[in-house]
Amino acid sequence: MSMRQVQTASLSGYGSPYYPVEEIRQLVAAFLRSGPAGLMVKTLDAMAAQCAGYMGPFRGIRTADNYIWRRIIEFRTSRGRVAIAIPMTQDWNRTDGVQLDRSPAVFIADGATVNDAKAVVLALAHALSS
Repeated sequence: MSMRQVQTASLSGYGSPYYPVEEIRQLVAAFLRSGPAGLMVKTLDAMAAQCAGYMGPFRGIRTADNYIWRRIIEFRTSRGRVAIAIPMTQDWNRTDGVQLDRSPAVFIADGATVNDAKAVVLALAHALSS
């Protein structure tokens, strides 16, 4: 999975993306360990639903950079909302085993903090690894 970060990928109701590098690396590693099933929408939804604060998935959401994401999974924390965007587009030139063209992105809103976002990303990575 590419780790390309697109700063112009703002999401309506959230604003600009945030890329907690270490936490995203752990999420990507969880995707890789789970194999092709880890990126299947049904698997993503089921694993995300195990995480605290899960509010639900959205699919086919377009960000300001005109990119359509495979899934945006939204969570509520004690301070606000966190959304994790999972990329969709295939990049067949990738040679690292997962053919996606950019990094997952994280969005925060309504008072959620960077630490809230990191915790949510790690919770999803853990759910995918179990």
